[in-house]
Amino acid sequence: MSVYQGLWRKEILMMRGFHILMSIAGVVLVGTVLLNQDGHSGVETALELSALSFVLMPATVLFSLNMEKHQLSLFLFVKRNLPKQVLIKFFHGWILFTIYFLFIAVLTLVFYLIGQVGDTIPDILQGLATAYIYLFFISVMGTVAVFLAWVLYQLLRKRFNFFLSLILIYFFFVALVSLVQVVLRQISWMDSWSMVPVRLNKSLSMFWVNDQISMIAVIIFLIILVFFYQLSLFLLKYKVEV
Repeated sequence: MSVYQGLWRKEILMMRGFHILMSIAGVVLVGTVLLNQDGHSGVETALELSALSFVLMPATVLFSLNMEKHQLSLFLFVKRNLPKQVLIKFFHGWILFTIYFLFIAVLTLVFYLIGQVGDTIPDILQGLATAYIYLFFISVMGTVAVFLAWVLYQLLRKRFNFFLSLILIYFFFVALVSLVQVVLRQISWMDSWSMVPVRLNKSLSMFWVNDQISMIAVIIFLIILVFFYQLSLFLLKYKVEV
């Protein structure tokens, strides 16, 4: 059995309670939305149900990390396996995100078959693909932020109380967001270098410039995410103590 297989089995066993909790939440959400569907089109209903996908990946990683906190010394003991353990948690979140989105896609197609969606199949598939990519980017961004916040809290909790730690983390993220916005404004002139004309709903993309997708914006976004993921991993690996 490979290291990844062993870590995956451990992750699934550890997260059984979370799976039950999220399954109940999903059933309640779907039931509530479907029972109050009066006057809503199939597309509007699917969009309402997709709201849960925003939080699935961040919630999965946060719950998993908090489960590890109960045995933090064991979690941090084998340093070489730590990146693999964190990667498994992100992979787990992506799996749950994808499963739920596939449910939304199937539900949308059912609405189409019963006449509640007026678009054609190609338009529906394109819309679903756009929504998946957009929601995935947002979910990854939220998950990396949650991972960084959790690591920072583990660093601060030894020096400050709970509330002061949260306040410091809050101001850190406020300053961080402001800094990222300044950097993006300074390099906005690069957007015109790599425009890709794509027929997508611009309300579902944060990379639109002049009705085209800026690949520079996408690349910079990915670089920022990878940087803060690696920074969080470095702090967890070498700075967090039990």
